[in-house]
Amino acid sequence: MTADIFYAQGEIKQSLPKMTARTELMDAWQLLGQAMSLNNNTEISSDGKVTGEPTEVALRQGAEAAGYQSTVLKGVLPRMDEIPFDADRKRMSTIHRDRDGTVVFTKGAPESVLDRCISVWGAQGPDDVDKEQLRDQAAAMAGRGYRVLAFATRRLSKIPQKPAVETVETDLAFLGLVGLIDPPRPEVHTAIEECVPAGVTPIMITGDGESYRRAPWYRVRP
Repeated sequence: MTADIFYAQGEIKQSLPKMTARTELMDAWQLLGQAMSLNNNTEISSDGKVTGEPTEVALRQGAEAAGYQSTVLKGVLPRMDEIPFDADRKRMSTIHRDRDGTVVFTKGAPESVLDRCISVWGAQGPDDVDKEQLRDQAAAMAGRGYRVLAFATRRLSKIPQKPAVETVETDLAFLGLVGLIDPPRPEVHTAIEECVPAGVTPIMITGDGESYRRAPWYRVRP
């Protein structure tokens, strides 16, 4: 699985823009890179490989390819706490300390994250959010066969003693979307080509959402 396509500030890019020197006001691309690098529970194995859940490995590797090195950022933005992912919320949030106070990065299913957003982060900071347009963008990416995750952020006045969804995952600023691809194994095409003439109907079973689950079939159908 790889992070293959990125959306922020109204633009789609085939690669995450390279990390630049920190400025007083970072744009959405810079914050998206930080969020991808830090909002995960990956680790480095003894042989130097990134290990963990495949989606989180792909996000971290995509960020690090653009210069957002997780080990370096963890020193600048140490994680103080997190609200783990669960299947009901479809979100995960990490809480970090920085030189200005406390910052939250949230990632999850687009519809789940957008429901908690009140603004969108642009080149000059938070701006009015058009949730319908962002939902359409996420659906368009999913329709092309990507597994889509949304990212958002917010600042807190202090590090909460007991982080709660109601106080941490609210009033978020939308950052962007990341499209991940997990291409079918090469042998899938051959198997389907052999099944169809034999009268066997291939059936795809998936737990993905409606927008995404149709797309993989277009990559493997005869």
